[in-house]
Amino acid sequence: MDPGRLAELVSGQRVDALLASLNAVPVASGDTVLVPAGTPHAIGQGVLLVELQEPTDFSVLLEWDGFAIDGPGQGHLGLGFDLALRAVDRSGRAPAELDRLRAGRGPVRPGVERLFPEEADPFFRAERLRPDPAAALEAAFSILVVTDGSGRLETGGGSLELARGDTALVPFAAGSGEVRGRLEAVRALPPVPEAA
Repeated sequence: MDPGRLAELVSGQRVDALLASLNAVPVASGDTVLVPAGTPHAIGQGVLLVELQEPTDFSVLLEWDGFAIDGPGQGHLGLGFDLALRAVDRSGRAPAELDRLRAGRGPVRPGVERLFPEEADPFFRAERLRPDPAAALEAAFSILVVTDGSGRLETGGGSLELARGDTALVPFAAGSGEVRGRLEAVRALPPVPEAA
């Protein structure tokens, strides 16, 4: 998209035209999609998700109509939209590229699968935990979001009952441990140290 056209759509809050310029990516329960920095994106109606992002508050807003935020005043991070919109990737993505961004890396150990392609590692990581009967966890700062079922987190620092909808922050000091039970969870982790 031409930069002038993008600026016009944003300043006029022509949301329908903005959304029409995006690729529609159908999703189902359990799907993951990596959205690289600068990529315009929107969450479709009826979608409930766990959104992980790099630990920053750097978000340029292209749409704010109907939201409790002063988009013209705050949507550009104090840079002004002329500069902030330069960070937007306007190149578009081919279907094969979209498929690649949806592909996780699969199982890494019993009950644990990596959810994002390797290019996310310098920014953040995510795993899906499906213990059978247990999923081993190395010592790491992480956040667990239980998306289904119930079970228990056990570490050197203690244990915690978990159920659908729970979120637990696990400090590195808790040590290694495991998740047990009939549950499914997303484990958000910081970047791979060597890649950051």
